[in-house]
Amino acid sequence: MSRLTPWLFWIGLVLCVAKVAGADDQLNTLVRNVPEGGNSVAIVRVAELLKSPRAIKEGWADKPATEFLAGATAIPSWVETLIVSSLVRPEVPEEVWSVGIVSLPKDLKLDQIAQREAASISSVAGHRAIESAHNTFFVELTPDTLGTMRPAIRQSAARWLRACDNRATSALSPYLQQATTRPQHIVLALDMADMISPTRLREYLRQSSQLRGQMSDTERVCDLLNTLRGVTLTVQVTESLRAELSIDFDSEVGDLGPDVRQVFVEIAQTRGLGLNDFNASELVTEGRSVRMVTGLSDEGLRHVMSLVVSPLPAKRATKPSEATEYEASKRYYSAIVRSLEDLERVTKNVTNLASIATWHENHAKKIEHLPNHDVDRELLDFGSSVSAKLRALSASLRGTAVEINADEKSITYNVQVDPGWSQVNIWGGGAGYKAPSMNVSSNLKEVRERQAAAISRGSQKREQIWTMIRDEQASIERKMRERFGRNFSAK
Repeated sequence: MSRLTPWLFWIGLVLCVAKVAGADDQLNTLVRNVPEGGNSVAIVRVAELLKSPRAIKEGWADKPATEFLAGATAIPSWVETLIVSSLVRPEVPEEVWSVGIVSLPKDLKLDQIAQREAASISSVAGHRAIESAHNTFFVELTPDTLGTMRPAIRQSAARWLRACDNRATSALSPYLQQATTRPQHIVLALDMADMISPTRLREYLRQSSQLRGQMSDTERVCDLLNTLRGVTLTVQVTESLRAELSIDFDSEVGDLGPDVRQVFVEIAQTRGLGLNDFNASELVTEGRSVRMVTGLSDEGLRHVMSLVVSPLPAKRATKPSEATEYEASKRYYSAIVRSLEDLERVTKNVTNLASIATWHENHAKKIEHLPNHDVDRELLDFGSSVSAKLRALSASLRGTAVEINADEKSITYNVQVDPGWSQVNIWGGGAGYKAPSMNVSSNLKEVRERQAAAISRGSQKREQIWTMIRDEQASIERKMRERFGRNFSAK
């Protein structure tokens, strides 16, 4: 996954564990290949998900990867089970590393993937491997098991593969290992043990205008949150969608369940997680867990699934005509247009700017990972341009100043600049972190006001960027029609 806002891992990554004959053995085999040190896990059991009543009714299995789950994710429909394990750091815009494991169908092998990725096969730690243009290693763990790692750092990949060759059991933490036993279609899990700074958590809760005076006992809530083990989200797909968020501790929750929900909702709204369905969820407190149960909207499902960017290639079509430049280019262009339309639709009535920023970032990521084999070069440039502009829009919606050169049709912004609010958080220090730029205990309100003012100042620039995207879209569609001599559109 690239450029995920790491707070999203409060809600986690997607997995699906089905209770069918042989499924547990296959799952255990795949899980055994994940690296040590990850704090999040994703397992998507696509085959079982596609058998759900809603998937059958809407024909999910008949749609290409770019349309699966209404375009919410790029997981190819040929995947039976996908596992992703990552090491993420809060407030850092990239995961440290991410590894995916998948069983390959009999008619898709590494040689075909190499051809599709226009890459040559080499060797990493004795395993056949290719390095894709998406900064990802594709590795043949066994003839019928594919592993992926990004970023494509050869030394890291070699160490992971050697460890897999000598390991007989899973390297997941006990919390994540437990999450893989959950029976629902979609399960999202993050191990959060020792992740939160107790001092910053206490000050954050005291300064929050939404939480101040609303909790029964701030000190007891802080003490409980300091024993947080992890967060797991599950979704069951039938005719409708049913979601459950479990927040798990090492201490008894007692009567603090409502306070825990308030803290979660506040953080979700502040960070733009877009899970508004949980605002009015049913609350269940059991022992050391707080569970929030709710029906999930289509928008909520798309938001959850948009966190998962599959590192896998789409399966090459069996019909030769479907592999032509025209067909590939039209599919690619149509996917971009649908992504832009979906982005405008889902953000139309959303007032939380952090949530809108996250949507822009996720759609940029989706476009970057669209299948691009046989696609026209100018069309690929258009996709790269749109993705870059969506990232600029996301930065602007978070308060980063964006500069536009109308003559050169270029956009610049410095993602390394700390505008003075991005580091207000409850996390402690460590590798990849830097100290906050202000005292969170004294000026959190001022910081948020400054951020809101910066976002407001950037509204005109954001309109200009959208105009540039629409102009580029009209221009590339005209060029493609001239080039292919037929009706080239997203319809």
